Amino acid sequence: LTEEQREIQRVARDFARNEIAPHAAQWDRDAYFEPTLIPKLGQLGVLGMLIPEKYDGLGLDVLTYLVALEEIATVDASVAVMVSVHNSLPTHMIMRWGSEEQKERFLKPMARGDLLGAFALSEPEAGSDAASLRCQAVRDGNCWVLNGTKAWVSSGTHAGVVVAMARTDNPRDRRGARGISAFIITPDMPGFHVGKKEDKMGLRASPTVQLRFDNMRVPHKNLLGEPGAGFHKRDGSKEHDVRQNAKVAFGLAVLSGFGEYRPADAGV
Repeated sequence: LTEEQREIQRVARDFARNEIAPHAAQWDRDAYFEPTLIPKLGQLGVLGMLIPEKYDGLGLDVLTYLVALEEIATVDASVAVMVSVHNSLPTHMIMRWGSEEQKERFLKPMARGDLLGAFALSEPEAGSDAASLRCQAVRDGNCWVLNGTKAWVSSGTHAGVVVAMARTDNPRDRRGARGISAFIITPDMPGFHVGKKEDKMGLRASPTVQLRFDNMRVPHKNLLGEPGAGFHKRDGSKEHDVRQNAKVAFGLAVLSGFGEYRPADAGV
């Protein structure tokens, strides 16, 4: 690790031990999500580490970010899931595929911790076979009208921006994955509802919920990329997810006594 990476590792470790560790067990027992962590993590820079400086992020490399994420996961994997979800698909998809207007409007508050990001793909009847999703978006003038239910959305209770996948093809002429588009959704849109919260065995402080869209009108300017390209854009951003999940899993191993915690001066 470079000296800068070691310093970031130390800062993340101190924050995790002082702000998260004393409460982690109680949060897990109560299945409680602590909302004040969002602006604190934003101020620390953790929610914008991969976002370029021109959008109020730190513009750091993936390794440096993963070093910080590991420190958080070592004391509370639930908080690490919240951080990793925010920094993976919603952030990366907007960074890579968003228009300049979308980047200005969403990446800056996401980097600062003013908006928490989430991703909505799976549905009650479309989990492992995500290309078979049913959530439908129909163009109506300058808006798209979305109807459907999303399942197992991490951080869905507190997310300020959700990248959601919906079908934009004709129900009578389905095009498989090529008929799926990505939309940037905010919870203030009429027709947006938070539904059932899952009662989980673990990671209980990371809320996993259903989101329901009832004739929800989404401005056309919130379409992420071209219609029908959403599934491809999601697959192009999955690599970030895989690496982050490995660090969260390592943190769980340490918490369970199956891994060895290494201090900041020991490298990774």
